[in-house]
Amino acid sequence: VNYVDLWGLCGSDGKKLTDEQLATAKFFLGESINGTPINYDDIKIYYYAVDAETLRKLAENIDLPEKRKEETINNLQDPTRGTSLPGGNIYLPGNTINDVKRLVHEIYHQVQYDSDPNTLKKVIDEQINYSVTGTDPYKYDISKVNSLSDISTVEGQAQFIEDFVENYNREITENSFSQYTQNMAKILSNSGINSDAVNTVRKSQEEGKTK
Repeated sequence: VNYVDLWGLCGSDGKKLTDEQLATAKFFLGESINGTPINYDDIKIYYYAVDAETLRKLAENIDLPEKRKEETINNLQDPTRGTSLPGGNIYLPGNTINDVKRLVHEIYHQVQYDSDPNTLKKVIDEQINYSVTGTDPYKYDISKVNSLSDISTVEGQAQFIEDFVENYNREITENSFSQYTQNMAKILSNSGINSDAVNTVRKSQEEGKTK
């Protein structure tokens, strides 16, 4: 019931991560990725969709046609998905508020912003590609993990982390479990993630468990 503001009377300032959210994020992501510390204390969560004006200000200095910028802004305002913007600002509207995998996904974006100043431009380019080609950057599932598909995109990497969180306690067949965890560990290691969650999965694989 926290942070529900039915009358819209509370301030618009973001909320800090709760103790539970912080513990979950640290379990899956650890303290740093590829040498980039995760600044959990700087993260602010807004429990509503990001507004268009905020997105326009961010896009002002990016060299793109105005039509493309507007398309991107519309895509990023999707109320069924979270949005992560530079500076630790995470928007979790609607059905994403209590979604653990989405929270971890959006926090991972903060690491990308901190480690690469061109991340926002890459995000917009990916959104434009999505609107032009219909190739949905949000679709990333076990079949792609098992084929070691390219996760060079900003969204692809975050979506992989989300898939990892979603399937962490999922029962899968003995035949697919070994291949899945091997590939998952390889990709996460290449991403610089060394978390308790990864180590637990590796240990489960060694013990032959199906979870």
